[in-house]
Amino acid sequence: EKVAELNSVQEALAVLAAQCEDLKLQLDVAVEERDFLRQSVEQAQVREDEMIQEAEEAHKKEVDLSGELAVARETEANLLAALTALKAQSEQEDRRKRDRLERHSAELNQLSAAMQQLSEEKSLLERQLEDRAIHAAKVVEELERVRRDADDYKSQMNDLQSSMKNEMG
Repeated sequence: EKVAELNSVQEALAVLAAQCEDLKLQLDVAVEERDFLRQSVEQAQVREDEMIQEAEEAHKKEVDLSGELAVARETEANLLAALTALKAQSEQEDRRKRDRLERHSAELNQLSAAMQQLSEEKSLLERQLEDRAIHAAKVVEELERVRRDADDYKSQMNDLQSSMKNEMG
């Protein structure tokens, strides 16, 4: 009976030893899984830290870009204002040039009209001068005829006086 009990206890011990061995293997697997999970958690934590750092860097870049964008918009507004001012100045200069050209054109037209009038007056004066030269030539001719006639009359008078002296004397 004791042998049977002993065998029974040995069998129970063998079963317990097998169970212990099985539990030890399960414990080893559980420890390995725990280590693997711990390592995975640590890697996940590292990755999370990296992602947080990347997010912070991205946010910093976003803030920087936002600042650059604000500067670019301000520069664009300033350039647009300068361009608008230059365009207005150019249009004003074009108007001034156009006005000056119109004034010069009007002055040239006035000068041209004055030159035409002077040309007409010159032609009129030349005709008047020509008419007066012809008239003066006629007057000179008439004066010479009158002189000749006067000389003739003088000569006739002298002849008459001589003849009267001769008759009286």
